[in-house]
Amino acid sequence: MPESAFAQQSRLILEYRDDSGKPPDAARTARLLKLAGNNQIAACVNNGLTGIPLLSPDSLPDGITPHPGAIYFEPDTCSPLWTADDPVLALHIDGQLPHARLNAVLITRR
Repeated sequence: MPESAFAQQSRLILEYRDDSGKPPDAARTARLLKLAGNNQIAACVNNGLTGIPLLSPDSLPDGITPHPGAIYFEPDTCSPLWTADDPVLALHIDGQLPHARLNAVLITRR
């Protein structure tokens, strides 16, 4: 991630879609996705830790068009795991989400 991603005004939005044809459950999906710095992801997955909490945004930022059947998440930037000291983010997708399709959008303000 560029250093600007960790600025207070920046937002990272994850869009999750499920190719199974079933509507995704936001709470379940947030539990099964693990986001952490590259140096921390293995410990989060292997020890059953949550990683950086994924929150459902109240509204999507301008420029992001919501897609039918998609759910959106934003990392909790107040989490101690959200740190510029480990700027490479890793996302673990649990095997219980075999039809997952993800897009990520980074919005920075200058």
